[in-house]
Amino acid sequence: MAGLVLALLSVCASANSVDPGIIIRDPVCTQPCPVITSNSFSFNAPASGFGLLHFLNGSGNNWASLIITELAVPAANITCSAPGAFLCTLKPFGQTGAQIILAAGAGLTGIPSGGILEIQLQCLPQCWPGGLQFNVVANTPEPGTMVLLLTGASAIYIRRKRAKLAA
Repeated sequence: MAGLVLALLSVCASANSVDPGIIIRDPVCTQPCPVITSNSFSFNAPASGFGLLHFLNGSGNNWASLIITELAVPAANITCSAPGAFLCTLKPFGQTGAQIILAAGAGLTGIPSGGILEIQLQCLPQCWPGGLQFNVVANTPEPGTMVLLLTGASAIYIRRKRAKLAA
């Protein structure tokens, strides 16, 4: 098992970028993992600017999408991968930040409820700023989704009621 982990880490470390990198996976947690009980949370980069972070998805939801926001490194300077779990897209955010958008597509697993989220912050060779805060939001539906659903259902109900009264 340790050999497999070392082999995977060496593959990830061979990236060609000169800027910070982030790798997202769904591994096995070998140490006590912080349990995330909601669909939003924050974490900070280690003081060194790189490292491996693990979180247990205790939210009761499968995380099919994650948006990770940070305010210090432009999107153009970040490399991202999430092999086997998510498709990764980078988007500028604010003056100097970025949103790392992760979405499970066809054949990708996301992070199931009870699964482990692994975030590997890398130096390629530039590191993340030590202590940088990352804000994570998972599976947030559009704010108007329920309003639109209820409006449509109400219209159907009223139409059927009027049709019954007219008959």
